[in-house]
Amino acid sequence: MIGLELVEDRESKTPMDAKFVADVFERTKDYGVLCSKAGRFGNVLRFLPPMCITEDDVDFALDVLDQSLKEATENMKKLKKK
Repeated sequence: MIGLELVEDRESKTPMDAKFVADVFERTKDYGVLCSKAGRFGNVLRFLPPMCITEDDVDFALDVLDQSLKEATENMKKLKKK
């Protein structure tokens, strides 16, 4: 299992808003990468890759995660402007 804790900033480690994490979760799912939400504050994404995962699979999952985080960040900025 791989856990990715999302925080607002690295110094204070304030948990990222659970709605943002849910947005990232939905976007990764839409791209075909399954994970789960976890953590006391709902700010952790858990990945459970199979033992037979390939380097190409990892690269794909990281690309999807990167894209999902970018899209969720843009979406959050748009919502704050309204």
